[in-house]
Amino acid sequence: MRSYAALFLLSALVSVTAHADATTTIDPQDQARIQAVVLKAYNDPRVIEIVNDANANQNSVEVELTSPGNSYELAPETAVDVTVAPPTATERTTTILAKQAETPKPKPHITHFGMTIDAGLPDGAGASVVFRPWKWLRARVGGNYNGVSGGISGGVTFLPPVFFPVLPTATVEAGHYFEGDANWIARLAAGNQSTDIASLKRVSYDYVNGHLGLEFGSQNRFVFYIHGGFTYLHTTVNDLQTTINQQNSGGGSSTTTVTFKDPTVNAIVPSGKLGFLIYFM
Repeated sequence: MRSYAALFLLSALVSVTAHADATTTIDPQDQARIQAVVLKAYNDPRVIEIVNDANANQNSVEVELTSPGNSYELAPETAVDVTVAPPTATERTTTILAKQAETPKPKPHITHFGMTIDAGLPDGAGASVVFRPWKWLRARVGGNYNGVSGGISGGVTFLPPVFFPVLPTATVEAGHYFEGDANWIARLAAGNQSTDIASLKRVSYDYVNGHLGLEFGSQNRFVFYIHGGFTYLHTTVNDLQTTINQQNSGGGSSTTTVTFKDPTVNAIVPSGKLGFLIYFM
């Protein structure tokens, strides 16, 4: 009788996989064996328990799956309807594919924090901290140095929300350079270490970049980029009056006095930069 019950058990399990309404009589002592057979025959990790149905005239078992609504009861009334048929390769494949379809694919991991090192004009050399809240948007803030003084800058970059090895970008940035002495440039150009121009002692400027560019590499690890476009520059020429007086001091006496007010200069000039970006979180 044991072997006969086991035969009905296996056939019932096979029928349950193909038809949710198929049922058969199950000895309560075979519940552990049912669990093992389901897992082995159908490789279905969703099976979580087998329980007795107290409402049936005889003990029966119910196979409960983690997905809502996927539970099958093996009851005694329809044991005669069960046919013995081992699971085919097609049934096994269908079961596996169904489980894969039900399981959502994990989203690709996005690194949010990184740092950039770049160089260009009029930005100078700079290093920045990067934050990327979404694939299509990246923000940065950092410091710069142009050989005369230090500065600060920040900006945002827009890019397609895909991870391709080459991506186009659009960047808007703004920065400010603090005052610094640029006379070393005049001395180098003139070849005279005594050169001292008053207007070059306090050089500073503000700028806004509008760039298009290309980025190469992995958007989750390392990116090399090149940007180009135009820059709006704003600066004030400090101590221009003193500079004019210096130039006229060796030209003899003059009764004419000209007074200059420090002028402001606004210009739109071509600009560009190149650099690399490393994501670490």
